Amino acid sequence: MTDATALLILGLCFLARGAGWLIRHGPAGPHPLTLIGLPVAAWVAVAVVLGVACLVVAVWHQSTAGVITLALSVALISLWGMAFLPDSLATFLERGSVYLALAVMTMWAVWRGKRGEITLDIRADPKGATAWNSSGRA
Repeated sequence: MTDATALLILGLCFLARGAGWLIRHGPAGPHPLTLIGLPVAAWVAVAVVLGVACLVVAVWHQSTAGVITLALSVALISLWGMAFLPDSLATFLERGSVYLALAVMTMWAVWRGKRGEITLDIRADPKGATAWNSSGRA
């Protein structure tokens, strides 16, 4: 129940996406992200680099690098989904909604996992007693 699992899943997803684009020599059908000026090869590189980063930082999922990589992953998936908004409603519902659902499910899973964590911050005062505040945290 840690962010490491989410990072592993996203890492494999990005690597599969990059590999699929390499094998096919581009995305299946027209993709709106190519309209912003980056060629398909750049999107392949972004997907593969982010996929490898997710797999590497899964070991240190509680670090700042883990949090940033997870945030970038969700942001990129959201960007891919929102790129279909200017297209027809049917295309957005068919393709863009899947990306946005993956982003929302990832955020939900990470948030749900964080709810079960209990953090104790115990600090001894100079007299040796431990003080508790009203939030339940030490």
